[in-house]
Amino acid sequence: MVGILIARNGKLRDEIYKIHDGENVLGRAAGAEICIDSREDSISREHCTIIHESGHFGVKPLKDTNPTFLNDEPVTGGAALTDGDEIRAGDTTFKFRVV
Repeated sequence: MVGILIARNGKLRDEIYKIHDGENVLGRAAGAEICIDSREDSISREHCTIIHESGHFGVKPLKDTNPTFLNDEPVTGGAALTDGDEIRAGDTTFKFRVV
């Protein structure tokens, strides 16, 4: 485990999700590395990817129809993540923390 996402609001509030080295798909799909409970149907089955490589983190959206936001700005193509950033997928905002 190299990081965590903490749900800050909504149906998933206070849930903690682990981030591992490599690519971590965040979504409701059963095979997603960051598998979100089906209670949060505003998140796509494969919503975005959280990437950790060589000590660096990034986020990349996977669906154009359901945008991903980083610190309230839409992410297009991908963006670097730093400790304390907030990622919004669907109606849920997650606090990103490096561990």
